[in-house]
Amino acid sequence: MSGAELPASNNDGSGSSSVELPPRPQRSQRIDYHFLNGGSDEDDIEDHIRKKSRLDSPPGRLESIGPEDSASQLHLNLPTPSESVPPGSSRCFTEAIRPYKSHRKARIKPLNQWLWNQFRVSPLPGKQWRPRRSRQLLEDREIQCIHCGWKTTDSARATSTTNMKTHLAKHNIFEKSGPEDLGEGSSETKQHSIASIFQSRAEHDTRALLEQNILRWVVTDDVAFTAIESPAFQQIFKDLPDAPLPFSSRTVARRIDADFDRCRVQLIDELARTCSTIALSLDVWTSKNHKAILGVIGHWVSTDFKYQERVLEFSELAGSHSGENMAETLQKMLVELRIEEKLLTITADNASNNETLVSELYFHLLEKYNSEDSKLPDKGRLRFQGIDSYIRCLAHVLNLIVRDILSRMKSGDHKSAIEACDLLQGNKKIGRQSALARIRIMTLWILRTPQRRQQWKVTCQANGLNDKFIEYDVETRWNSTYRMVQGALQAKAQIRMWIEHQNQFPPFSADDWLQLQQLEMILSKFDEFTQLVSRRKSQISLAIPIYYELNDMLEDAASAQGDFSGLSSDITSAISAGMKKYKKYYELMDAQDAYYIALVLDPRFKTLLLDKELGQVTAPKVIRSIKDTLHEQYPSKSSLEQSTSKINQDNKRQSLEARVLQKLQPQVIQRSDIDRYFEEGVVTVDESVTKDEDWLFGWWRTHNDEYPRMAAAARDYLAIPAAEVAVERLFSRGRDLLGGRAFAVLSAGTLLLTEFGGVRVAGVEQSCKIDAAEMDAATMELFAVAEVVERLIMKNPSQYPWSAEVKSLPDELKRCNSPEMLLRSKPSEQLGDEGELKMLVNAANKTAYHNLESSMI
Repeated sequence: MSGAELPASNNDGSGSSSVELPPRPQRSQRIDYHFLNGGSDEDDIEDHIRKKSRLDSPPGRLESIGPEDSASQLHLNLPTPSESVPPGSSRCFTEAIRPYKSHRKARIKPLNQWLWNQFRVSPLPGKQWRPRRSRQLLEDREIQCIHCGWKTTDSARATSTTNMKTHLAKHNIFEKSGPEDLGEGSSETKQHSIASIFQSRAEHDTRALLEQNILRWVVTDDVAFTAIESPAFQQIFKDLPDAPLPFSSRTVARRIDADFDRCRVQLIDELARTCSTIALSLDVWTSKNHKAILGVIGHWVSTDFKYQERVLEFSELAGSHSGENMAETLQKMLVELRIEEKLLTITADNASNNETLVSELYFHLLEKYNSEDSKLPDKGRLRFQGIDSYIRCLAHVLNLIVRDILSRMKSGDHKSAIEACDLLQGNKKIGRQSALARIRIMTLWILRTPQRRQQWKVTCQANGLNDKFIEYDVETRWNSTYRMVQGALQAKAQIRMWIEHQNQFPPFSADDWLQLQQLEMILSKFDEFTQLVSRRKSQISLAIPIYYELNDMLEDAASAQGDFSGLSSDITSAISAGMKKYKKYYELMDAQDAYYIALVLDPRFKTLLLDKELGQVTAPKVIRSIKDTLHEQYPSKSSLEQSTSKINQDNKRQSLEARVLQKLQPQVIQRSDIDRYFEEGVVTVDESVTKDEDWLFGWWRTHNDEYPRMAAAARDYLAIPAAEVAVERLFSRGRDLLGGRAFAVLSAGTLLLTEFGGVRVAGVEQSCKIDAAEMDAATMELFAVAEVVERLIMKNPSQYPWSAEVKSLPDELKRCNSPEMLLRSKPSEQLGDEGELKMLVNAANKTAYHNLESSMI
């Protein structure tokens, strides 16, 4: 019996046979969504297809299976769980797979037909895969781009087409909404892509809006991807009526990766459209979990004079931190972003590997620039000049000068302070120390234990004083010593009261407080300069004014003149040591044109500051060099040959009298806007205007037509950062994500030492409540306890070496090599009271978390 005869036999009420089927429900395009979704009753939005009314569908057409369909769609007419067969009826397999020629319309081209037209699909015989939440194995297929060799498979994409669209974006192929892009047979119904559906229904589609908000929340707050799978988080949506549940953590990762790829493509396009030259700031940072990260930020000014700052690279640096290795990584980034010929300068700290970096990168660019097959679009000049384009971070220079001053004053450091605290712990004397060194030791001593911290607060509160702790200085944090000295001066009364109850510390004399006060005055100037260059738009135009003012300040302090009269001999001698460091970096700055060009681009200064500081002999030479450089880098657009040709043609048409008069009358020479800018006076700008960080860009936007060549120079040079502070901010946020300030996401079965000496199983996020000051003040006992914790949660405890500090632990605790033995050892009875033990355990847990990459996010 044919497929066409089946309806007739059922309608006329004839007897049933082995091949006859029960009456089929009259539905249009009956599709088993339960089967298509791998056993799920919820249809995915990506599987939706548009339907027309059954009355409008042309009869006699068979459904076509497109390349985006899974092989399981070939069996849509087989019995499904939603179609029951009455007892006594049988259904032959060969009969069931015949085309069902009812009034079914032809299947409209799928929504992603434009996408599949760009790929070749071929089966992979013998390879099968199982969709999620499905029990049936499907034949796998290989999907290859027709434009290149990129490949994927059904099993790899898991019904998602996001990566395929992202790949096509690299070929500048994007989805279009017009019907001509949907292939043949698509004129009947206008199809829309998934992306266009989400955009048009974003305000009405709860699921799309929820997805956007979750992704924004995860990215903005650095939330772990697994957080949305938390039962408590899921319960929020279960309690809301008709609220869709959030997707899985893997989906979050895929969506964020896809968004990053799209943003990368947009960044390349933005750089091509708006960037004439680009300045980079970079640094390498090693996280607490031993990951070396190279951070690179791009700075440029767009065609409408808007300052732009983008993160161009934040990736793990493979291999050593050598300049050659960094140059190779940076070169790949420049090629990917297509900005090799646009590179102008690189701002970095004063590490020696950065000098190697800029030199290696320059020679590589020069070799590529001079090669015959070079594809660089601008063959006129190479703006990046290696070591001459290396801008040394001004904030780092200021810090180096301060360190030399403090070193000459014998102020000590963190290591010596730890050693002094160990002596005090053993009731030994710390010896003769400077006032600054004793402030550091006292601050560390107070923060070292919770008992002394509590004692400080009790003493201050009993005398009606502020109980705020003095901020401990950290060597790697700029101006932290200044903040510690400032805090000590503000807490002079509290320190005096606290020392009265201590036998370990001698009181501070009047000379000690005077020296701290004088040192605070010196350090405050460096703090002011550092704050100035730490602004979001730390323009290099501020560098020379800072260098000049810093020179005047150091000379006055070294000679104890002006505001610094009365300085002690110890401080003046230390200032002289800092002056040597200053002169070294001033000479390096003085040899680069970028600093001086950026200075004259500030209309308030122009050449006025140079005339005053350099004198009548040197200033004209420097100004002349600046003007020559600007004329060379920004030549006039008008061609001299065209002007000469035009004059000759005009002379032929002129009469004799006109030619004679032209020779006798003076010629009007068109002056360059570069020369006019230098010849005109400085501009007075109200202070209220300069409070806006964008005021200088706005000024050049307004005067772009008046000084076109100088405005082009302003776009290039005013974007150069004077310091790498932007990269430090980037690392500061990355430190939370990579370095240990974030919560430790521990797997089930992880063993942690508790404050009561036992062992517990952690299956949730564990936050170690200990701040940076406590961590800095921890003794070696903390790390000894950490060794116990680390050994317990390492995969191969027998291969993990015990450190020498473990010898300070009790013997019973050292012999613990299993959770049971640790529990029986009762460390709470051996390591002191609960408060001391709790601090040790928290620090131990935190230290263990820092050093275990396998247990982190």
